[in-house]
Amino acid sequence: MYETGLSLRPVQRELMNLLALGIIGKQMANNRVYYQINTTSLLFKPLQKICNLVFDEGESLSPLKR
Repeated sequence: MYETGLSLRPVQRELMNLLALGIIGKQMANNRVYYQINTTSLLFKPLQKICNLVFDEGESLSPLKR
């Protein structure tokens, strides 16, 4: 939320979409929620390739522009 500048609700909605697609996993510990990419997802490799294309073209490691 802080990195994107978006409000909480849109971030929560997109996290729920990614969870529903199986792209990320969710784990709770000490009243906190942690998300992690699911490398066994069928969509992992295609998304990884897309990200690599962006980074290979000289973009910074953070795709967000400030």
